[in-house]
Amino acid sequence: MGRRTCCCTVCTRTWTVLGCSNYPLPDAVVTMTSSGGIVSTGTTGADGTVVIPHGASSGSWSVSHPSGRFFTNSGTFTACTGATTQTVNLFAATGYRCCNLFGSGVANPYPVATTLTLTDGGGSMSVALAATCDFSVCSLRPNADNYAASCDVVADRLCYDSVSGTNVQLYKPPTIGTGSIQVTYTMANTASGWQLTQAYYWCVGTCYWEGDSCPTPTVSTKNKARYWRVPIACGSGSSAGGALLKSHVSTGYTINSLNPPNVTFHFASGNGFGPFDVIPGPVCTPTPTPTGNPYSSDVTIAA
Repeated sequence: MGRRTCCCTVCTRTWTVLGCSNYPLPDAVVTMTSSGGIVSTGTTGADGTVVIPHGASSGSWSVSHPSGRFFTNSGTFTACTGATTQTVNLFAATGYRCCNLFGSGVANPYPVATTLTLTDGGGSMSVALAATCDFSVCSLRPNADNYAASCDVVADRLCYDSVSGTNVQLYKPPTIGTGSIQVTYTMANTASGWQLTQAYYWCVGTCYWEGDSCPTPTVSTKNKARYWRVPIACGSGSSAGGALLKSHVSTGYTINSLNPPNVTFHFASGNGFGPFDVIPGPVCTPTPTPTGNPYSSDVTIAA
């Protein structure tokens, strides 16, 4: 039961206060003021209820929450006739929305802010929450590992391979850059909870040769493959410099706090970015095929 104070008790009223999705709301403050000026108050417990003794006359009531995430609800009550019950719903205040950050399996009565704070390996940024309880945002993030200026490769030289009896075209790797990359974060509200995706552009499977002279024999000597992130603007499409869009979907999350809502999404590591040795031969086939690491292995959403 919650805390309560009163004077001149005649009867009792059991209050049940509900928040988002009709989940019981702890710490709501119920105030009853009788027409005779007697004030009785109580605070709901973990089950969202509180029993308040009060005087015999009718009066007014109000229910509020100290988080500031709810509008205050109010009304009147009639003269008591013994033990009575009353249920009150509190609704999300301006700047907040009832979106269950943790999925239907978690009883979360608290609304989330319509302006979220997303924190990844590059720092924090503000994100606007849509009315559908999801979002998509693209942001310039600080330099990550294995950054490239572009995916363009330059034909370096033709080398004769004595094994195949043919000339094989060798390439130089992409120019290495030192800037930032664009990362898109997309939040989807699924039946099992929110799912976060991070995406960026990368170079895929570029074959090149390290060295200033033709290897001998060319084909039977291992080539290299490098996988790079590149600074292509969000929404540019997959044709820019030969880059492709790489997406990582969260594999789970950790609830840090229900009130205020705070959750960290986790992303599985790939086997990194190049260079990678590949099977000898004219076709550059990485073994194992690099899947790439996410830009940030943990991303926290504070609401």
